[in-house]
Amino acid sequence: VLVEPVQVFCQVHLFVGGILIFLADIRITQFWGLFEVDNLPYWVSVILSLFVYIVIVNAINLIDGVDGLAAGVGLIASMAFAYWFYRTGDQPLALLAMGLGGALLGFLIYNFQPATIFMGDSGSLIIGIVMFVLAVKLIEFPVKRMLVVMSAVPKPVLAMAILAYPLVDTLRVF
Repeated sequence: VLVEPVQVFCQVHLFVGGILIFLADIRITQFWGLFEVDNLPYWVSVILSLFVYIVIVNAINLIDGVDGLAAGVGLIASMAFAYWFYRTGDQPLALLAMGLGGALLGFLIYNFQPATIFMGDSGSLIIGIVMFVLAVKLIEFPVKRMLVVMSAVPKPVLAMAILAYPLVDTLRVF
């Protein structure tokens, strides 16, 4: 009875990930020297980006079991992304991150114990999708447009650090 909904859920994940990767071209194309890897072949880039999408979306979804946890972590992460994009001069992505943060802040007022509203899967999946887009855009940000002080930390490491709690919690669950 549960096999069919799980299969549909996996197919929808792959479909949405495919739209983001193939149509919107939001994918990880390079590691900027991390692990001595620079540019990735196209097929590696697509597979890695799809894997990262599924991991981030499910990581946010898995921490949505406690009142305020997914929204709180999403708020902190979105504000970290907003600060980084604002400091590097990318106002559209900074506004996207701040818009998500503002929505989560308004939601958190009613989601703390005793919670009167709940996020559910649709809310946590949307947060995960936006976090994936922001993380990939941070990794792919051109080094030439960055401040010197901001280029000290490798961008893939920074993206993983911002999303550390959901990623570590997902590893703990598995």
